[in-house]
Amino acid sequence: MLQIRSLQATVVLLTLLGVAGCNVTSSSEKDRKAADEAAVRAQAQESQASAAAKKALQERLDELQHRIDALKTDAKPTTDKARRELDEQTKKLQEQVEELRSKLSTDKGRTEEWNKLKQATDETVQKIERKVDELRSPKK
Repeated sequence: MLQIRSLQATVVLLTLLGVAGCNVTSSSEKDRKAADEAAVRAQAQESQASAAAKKALQERLDELQHRIDALKTDAKPTTDKARRELDEQTKKLQEQVEELRSKLSTDKGRTEEWNKLKQATDETVQKIERKVDELRSPKK
C-alpha cells in the first residue's frame, strides 16, 4: 500500500514538473515528452504494483480461509467427543446420586453408610495417633 502511494506521488510530481517546465523552445518540448513518457511508465508501474498487491492479498485471504475451514473441520469431532464424554460422566454421577438416595431412604442403608463413615473416621484417627506417637518418641 505504501509503494502504491509513493508511486502515485512520483507520477504527480513528474507530471507537475513536466507541466511547469513547458516552454515554447524545442528543448522544453523534449523535456515535456520525456516527462510524459516518465509519467506513462510510472502509471504502468503503479498499475503493475497495484495488481501484484491485490493478487498477494487475495492469495493470503484464500490461505487464511483454507486454514479456518481446516480448523472448523478438526474442531467439530473434538467438540462432539467432549460432549459425549461429559454426558457419560453426568450420567454416571446421576446414577451414583440415585444409588446413595436409595440407600439413605432405608434405615438399613443409613446404618450402613453411617458405619462406613465411622470406620473411615476411626482409621483416620488411628493414623493420626500413630503419627503423633512417632513424632513424640525420641529419635534414635
